[in-house]
Amino acid sequence: MKQYKEYKDSGIAWIGAIPSHWQVKRLREFIEIYSDKEYPSETLLSVARDKGVLVRDIDSKEENHNFIPSDLSGYKRIKQGDFVINKMKAWQGSYAVSEYQGIVSPAYYTCKLRCSNKEFFNLAIRSKAYIPFFTQYSKGIRVGQWDLSPIGLKDIPFFLPPEAEQEAIVKYLDKKTEQINQYIRLQEQQIQGLQELKQSIIARAVTRGLDPKAPLRPSGIAWIGAIPSHWQVERIKPLLEKIESGVWGNEAKENETDTICFRVADFNYDKGNLSFKSLTYRNIPDNQLQTKLLKQGDLLLEKSGGGELSPVGRVVRVNTDKKATCSNFIQILRTKKSKVDSSFLYYFFFTLYSKRINTLYFNQTTGIQNLKVSDYLSQSIPLPPEAEQEAIVKYLDKKTEQINLLISKTEASIALMKEFKQSLIADAVTGRINVQPA
Repeated sequence: MKQYKEYKDSGIAWIGAIPSHWQVKRLREFIEIYSDKEYPSETLLSVARDKGVLVRDIDSKEENHNFIPSDLSGYKRIKQGDFVINKMKAWQGSYAVSEYQGIVSPAYYTCKLRCSNKEFFNLAIRSKAYIPFFTQYSKGIRVGQWDLSPIGLKDIPFFLPPEAEQEAIVKYLDKKTEQINQYIRLQEQQIQGLQELKQSIIARAVTRGLDPKAPLRPSGIAWIGAIPSHWQVERIKPLLEKIESGVWGNEAKENETDTICFRVADFNYDKGNLSFKSLTYRNIPDNQLQTKLLKQGDLLLEKSGGGELSPVGRVVRVNTDKKATCSNFIQILRTKKSKVDSSFLYYFFFTLYSKRINTLYFNQTTGIQNLKVSDYLSQSIPLPPEAEQEAIVKYLDKKTEQINLLISKTEASIALMKEFKQSLIADAVTGRINVQPA
């Protein structure tokens, strides 16, 4: 990439040198913090790290994690072009110039912005080059409760090229980021296609088997239709040796009595097993724990929680023999090995979920989805003979591993491209590259 002819020291270690003709100013020269309240009927807005200022969906249980009071008169009004900062999450990059007029949380800083090119300001300040400044001036007892100092905010340096260069940088980045975004969208579509392919392969195998020429008969299950004529139809519940709720216990004491307690957050749903990235330990009395210890091959059924995008009812396989249990939001299912292969049942549950059969068994209260477990387990399942179950599981393990590998590679490609985009923006707005036309 082309560079500028002359550079000077910016005075900031992670910024390094900037073009010698660029100015170094402070945010106090661009922003004026103000508070304009008593507009409760205005559009409710919020600030997200990745998307900037956006209209808040007050109906979505998936997005609406924060409490919204009935009286919004204390919320702050902003106008289009104002600079808005979530002062508790500024260290993460949760700030942006707003494209909307509306109201935001009283915990935000709302600022009038004085600059000729607000698009350049937004691109620059939201780049990864500036986030460390907001981290530097955010303090608190815990990281998640850091608070951005208004004095520190105003003292953040801003590297300002001439107006013509600002316009050139914006034009260049608009073109380049759209090309990158288009690539990312195509990759995301590919992932969606692979996920749908996996769902289709699993559903076909657990309802029709692996022999396309097998004679069929009606299953009596509306959503399945015909099944191989030699398969049996059984209810799920009698196939289970154990149906046991998890337990949450008490705070960990950091000694040998503590037990791993898996949460729904530990479900690696795409791979159908448990994640060990961030284990939770709980102190659970033996009399509570005895019947709730997990065995390798157990199935864990999410029975409470969920949301619009990920409704309750996900199932994963236990893939550890360590001393562990699960939270009370989860149901432990242990199969009778003489009746059904636990992995075959897992793939059947996967199909129930992918086809949203689980949503027919909800009891939703106070915004939380609860699965009616007893009714859900009273459903019927088409069962092939034991040897055929094992063959189907072996086939699906291989196929899903292949598809998951493709998905992982595509996700890695997307992550690299996103990182490249952030680096490109940071390089352009700090003058490491010269994007002006020759």
